[in-house]
Amino acid sequence: MPDKTLNEIYLLYLNYTSHYITDIK
Repeated sequence: MPDKTLNEIYLLYLNYTSHYITDIK
């Protein structure tokens, strides 16, 4: 898997987790 794709997935993951954490607060 290319690094670019891996990076996009990682960014999506961070965005999802941050949104999830913000939702909890």
